[in-house]
Amino acid sequence: PAQLQDRGGVTMTATIRNLSWEQYFALPALSSTGARRIVAQSPFHYRFGESTDSAAMRLGRAVHMLALESDLFAEKFQLFVPEKGTGSRAANDEAKATAAAAGITLLTETQWDRALKMRDAIRNHPTANALIEGATLEESIEWTDPETGCPCKARLDIQGAGCVTDIKTARSASLKAFSKSVASYGYHMQAAWYLDAAKAKGAVPNAFRFIVIESKAPFAIAVYTLAADAIQLGRNQNANARRTYTDCTTRGYWPGYPVESVEIDLPDWSYTDALGPDAEAE
Repeated sequence: PAQLQDRGGVTMTATIRNLSWEQYFALPALSSTGARRIVAQSPFHYRFGESTDSAAMRLGRAVHMLALESDLFAEKFQLFVPEKGTGSRAANDEAKATAAAAGITLLTETQWDRALKMRDAIRNHPTANALIEGATLEESIEWTDPETGCPCKARLDIQGAGCVTDIKTARSASLKAFSKSVASYGYHMQAAWYLDAAKAKGAVPNAFRFIVIESKAPFAIAVYTLAADAIQLGRNQNANARRTYTDCTTRGYWPGYPVESVEIDLPDWSYTDALGPDAEAE
């Protein structure tokens, strides 16, 4: 059972260990993913949008579980070798449907092999492995935002060594490429969200780190500490998302794009391209 802590009558915190992913997703609270969707798209997308899945996302989940919850991997993932020949399409579709109904993710032989090699790469990386060894892994946290009363939740990959750490898979783990990924996917918002979750339960993390592993051989790894300014920007955006969520919940209205007609124009670069390189020189 969750242990509730009354933090001065301002925030109620429930720290729940060993919560399954299904139980975590069922918690009626705003997550970092939801906050990022509200900011990057709209409340309408958050409330009514469909969840998506992809080969890259399935590989990422497999690597996470192998690195942090290896004892559950066999329950949640299976190797899928498609049948061939007459009737194979129906048989393969049935196998996929059966797995989906059981909450099992199917991996191709290539994905399976990569996931195992990526796990080994993390274990063999001195800095990455040191962050994981002896840390608290996959902890689910619920708390109430004191400003808005917004119910919040987070599932933290790794807590230990005075920081919160998250594993990311990427095409490139280079500083330049992953910096763009942080901005594109709102990882700075996720970092601030997770740090606030840890603080809500009474922890005092002083940094947020990423273990970034490339999804193709040689499975290179980089470990990054997110800059304080980026975290503060994410914290401000999270606050806006919580205000929006609370307002939409109160009103029962989740707006999307503007209802009225809005003028649209070409992007600036389109005009420049149409004029040609000589015009830019002028």
